[in-house]
Amino acid sequence: MSAEENNVSQLIRQLKDSNWYPRQEAAEALGKLRPPEAVEPLMDALEDENQWVRWTACWALAQMGDRRATGPMAALLKDAEVRVRQKAAESLGFLPGQEAVLPLMEALADEDKWVRRSAALALGMVGDRRGVAPLIDALKDKDWMVREKAAQALGMLGDAAAVEPLREALAAGHKFIRRAAIGSLVRLRHPRAEEALQRALGDKDWMVRWLAAEELRRRGREVPKDIDLEPTLKSPYQEEADYLKEDYQDEP
Repeated sequence: MSAEENNVSQLIRQLKDSNWYPRQEAAEALGKLRPPEAVEPLMDALEDENQWVRWTACWALAQMGDRRATGPMAALLKDAEVRVRQKAAESLGFLPGQEAVLPLMEALADEDKWVRRSAALALGMVGDRRGVAPLIDALKDKDWMVREKAAQALGMLGDAAAVEPLREALAAGHKFIRRAAIGSLVRLRHPRAEEALQRALGDKDWMVRWLAAEELRRRGREVPKDIDLEPTLKSPYQEEADYLKEDYQDEP
């Protein structure tokens, strides 16, 4: 047995330690190493009595991308702890298989906004078009970031049914929702999006204007020379600060 194999064996045994912290450390280490033989022990750790072990097992299994974990992880969308439900929803976006689609659709109605945000984006990443209708409904969620993630996810799914709802999202809401909506309309490349793209040239946010202009040029359309397409002079750190600040406002 090599040193690495011996280390993996020790970590798998450590998942059964009587204290929760060594179990969490073992799950984290196995997620970094990604040995195939650790998948089933980590799946068992999804049922650990400690929420942080369950949380870390979700993360580790997402790193490994093994389909066998999809069903057991989807069951954690009903976990009593919010942070576990959120991490399970987030992690399911990185796992293959369609078993998570219906549980993720149900998670869009979770009482916690962080769970709904992660479920929306995961539905886009999973790529099953059954998620289109519930994601369109999520564009009306009371939380702005759920609406943003739903707009992003609809672009990933590539269904023309999302064009009109995304056009509506582009006409309302603050800049991060509008950016997500225009990005998805560009990704869908549907003829019905053209009116919205033309209208977006007058958006007050430079990135929305720039994305619309680039897509219109790709379609062979003229873009007026007086449209300001220069980035607002903000550092990436300031953009991130603006994004996080919005999260503390009920309705930006």
